[in-house]
Amino acid sequence: MEARRGPGIGCLLAIAVLAGIAGGLIGGYVAGRSAATRTSAPASPIVNRTAPGGALTVRNEDDAVVQAVKKADPCVVKVIAREQGYTSPFAYFMGAEPEIMEGIGSGFIFQYEDGKQYVLTNTHVVADATQILIKLLDGRELKGELAGAHQERDIAVVRLVNPPADLPSATLGDSSKLQLGERVIAIGHPFDFEHTVTVGYVSAMGNRQFGKNGPWRSVIQTDAAINQGNSGGPLVNLAGDVIGINSLIFSPSGGNIGLGFAIPVNEAREMLYFLVNGGPWVGILSVVPNSQGFAAFYRLGTSEGVVITDLSPNSPALQAGLRQFDVILQVDGKVVKNDDDLRSVIFTHRIGESIAFKIQRGDKVLDVSVKAGRVSGMIVGG
Repeated sequence: MEARRGPGIGCLLAIAVLAGIAGGLIGGYVAGRSAATRTSAPASPIVNRTAPGGALTVRNEDDAVVQAVKKADPCVVKVIAREQGYTSPFAYFMGAEPEIMEGIGSGFIFQYEDGKQYVLTNTHVVADATQILIKLLDGRELKGELAGAHQERDIAVVRLVNPPADLPSATLGDSSKLQLGERVIAIGHPFDFEHTVTVGYVSAMGNRQFGKNGPWRSVIQTDAAINQGNSGGPLVNLAGDVIGINSLIFSPSGGNIGLGFAIPVNEAREMLYFLVNGGPWVGILSVVPNSQGFAAFYRLGTSEGVVITDLSPNSPALQAGLRQFDVILQVDGKVVKNDDDLRSVIFTHRIGESIAFKIQRGDKVLDVSVKAGRVSGMIVGG
């Protein structure tokens, strides 16, 4: 996010991330649209790029980019997040009154299975906002409300208040079909420059560790220029379909150096029911992959599965009998090796359904049925 006046929200976010994450990772959570530079090299011929709703027949790669942007850009929005805060740390310590500050992020409109339209963005764009405004391509501003968000995956859904009937909706693609070297386009509002487009390639895919001892995340890495202020904006393919949510950059200097990262849209897709409805929620806040050393130290009886390290009070998991340091071996008969495996199985359920856990507690293997519930808070980490 980028503040429009003074340090603001975006500045404080950048300071916090710069101070807290080693190795040059910053929360320049963003994406871009500065016009793609044409080179003297001949463009690769592309024909019959097919998108839902019809075929895009293009003459060359440059034309494909133009057509893709025409399809996706009307769905891209500016997310304006307002909150009370301080223009600098000194104002807080001097006892000054908090001010209304404004942060800028990006997002895009999509249509959910209930027929309603929502905005998909990053959690860090809207997490602390007391007021959310959604600015459309034609300049109209709509009020938004946070429907749900997940901190660890940095994915949030904003509900539109009294949306007009003429809103376009982005097409959500299939990020599992991406290939290394594929051309991609980032669209968003870097540094408050509205509806900016940048073009690059898929540089890498899969799990990446951020910082020497930092978290592992499933990401799409791209060299399309992604800069501060484009958080939550779409990464689209040459068919104009959204295949990622631009989220962060890696940079020693704080600016783009060609190391941008997007959340695969398939991860967002599997979370939409959860984010819109507040469940299925079981209340397992954190797990860690099991290992021989971990199992031996805590006398777990197995080095398989994942170990529960934290549970939410009064959660469905706790009420069903799960405990800290229980080892989850399987969920619904599927082997669980990490927290992504666990969430993926849980998110296939609906609120009120039973989820079958096979756990090991000491030398005993137990079957525990957990009834999926609804989380009361809007922003959750587990």
